[in-house]
Amino acid sequence: MQRGHQQALETYPQFLALSLVSAVLFPVTTALEGLLWLRARVAWADNYAKGKPEGRYEGLLARHVWTPLIHMAVLSLYTAGRFAWGSV
Repeated sequence: MQRGHQQALETYPQFLALSLVSAVLFPVTTALEGLLWLRARVAWADNYAKGKPEGRYEGLLARHVWTPLIHMAVLSLYTAGRFAWGSV
C-alpha cells in the first residue's frame, strides 16, 4: 500500500506542471485528463495493495494511469510552441 502511494507522489509534480501549462489553451480537456488520472491512480493503487505488484495494471482504469500524463505532455508542448512563436 505504501509503495503505491509513494509512486503516485513521485508523478504528482509532473502532473501539476503539465496541467498548469496545458490548461492555458485546453482547460476542459485538461480537467477531463485530471479526472482520468485521479481515477486511474486510485484503481492502480488498489490493485497494487492486493499484494501482487505485477497485477497493478489489471482493470480498465488502472491501464490508463500513464495516458493522461502523455496527453497533457503533448498538449503542453503544443501550448509552449504557440507561446514561443507568438501565435497565442
